[in-house]
Amino acid sequence: MTKLDEYMNPEKFPLTSQKGLSVDKQKLIDNFNYNQLLEAEELGEELNERQKLIARELREKKKLLQELKNQSLLSERGIENNSE
Repeated sequence: MTKLDEYMNPEKFPLTSQKGLSVDKQKLIDNFNYNQLLEAEELGEELNERQKLIARELREKKKLLQELKNQSLLSERGIENNSE
């Protein structure tokens, strides 16, 4: 399973992945939701348990996207990434 497949996997991220969406639409929704939760936390609002679980999933997904970005940059530069 690629990192992109993992990112889009509703079994791994049941609260934040929707079947049938394009990657771009899923990223847009995830980014919006992440920013909303972050803003709520910054305003001192207490997140409920579901919101905390969603925030955790979104942080994991952000890490996956960063890894994908890093892999892409390495690939563009012709550098092998054997860390997987």
